Amino acid sequence: MDSVLLEKVMKTKTKYILSLVVKLAVFAVVVVGLADSFCGNSFAGPGKTLLYYTNQSNILIAAICLAFALWQIFGKKSLPNWCYVVKYAGTVAITITFLVFWLFLAPFMKGNPHLFALNSICLHLVSPLLAIADFVLFDCNWLSGKKTVWWTLVFPCYYFAFAIICSCCGVTFDQNGAVMPYFFLDFYTYGWFTVDFQTPQLGVAYWLVAILGFVLGVGWLYLKVKRWRNKQDMM
Repeated sequence: MDSVLLEKVMKTKTKYILSLVVKLAVFAVVVVGLADSFCGNSFAGPGKTLLYYTNQSNILIAAICLAFALWQIFGKKSLPNWCYVVKYAGTVAITITFLVFWLFLAPFMKGNPHLFALNSICLHLVSPLLAIADFVLFDCNWLSGKKTVWWTLVFPCYYFAFAIICSCCGVTFDQNGAVMPYFFLDFYTYGWFTVDFQTPQLGVAYWLVAILGFVLGVGWLYLKVKRWRNKQDMM
């Protein structure tokens, strides 16, 4: 075996092992974060843990990474393209968890002991960064088209509907009886189309449009990264 071929084989084997380790690490970190939340260390309380986008998006990406890892170990054929589309959409969903929390929520939580709690670090920081790294480094070799980016809206739209339906059915989202999980979904307080620059207040409808536009932007960026990574792999 010549040196070039040996180097290629070793590179492929190293990539395989690293891919497997990162995927299993995503799953393990999410399990630790959720376990800590269920032990009562999250601000919402153990009974409310699964009502939040953070936890649902983490469960989604953990399940996807575990499925990919198991297929990588036991699968005899390559995964169909739609599986990679699901992983792409799941990666965007967990990226939104990371960005929205640290950009919009964390600044209002200064001094809150839950900000840097184990579950928060696991679910808002470590698992998103690992999932992003996993997608960018190992799972960019699949086919996508101009319409692929629209699949990134499925999970956020599901969650918006989930939160609103739960609230309308009388479900509360924390131990203090919060009627919505996040301020930008609180149509009881801010209405749907309110615009008040003095308060300031912005209606939920505008927040939804802005967030969904942001999701599409992140999805578009990941497709750009995917295409760039594909070109790198072909060199």
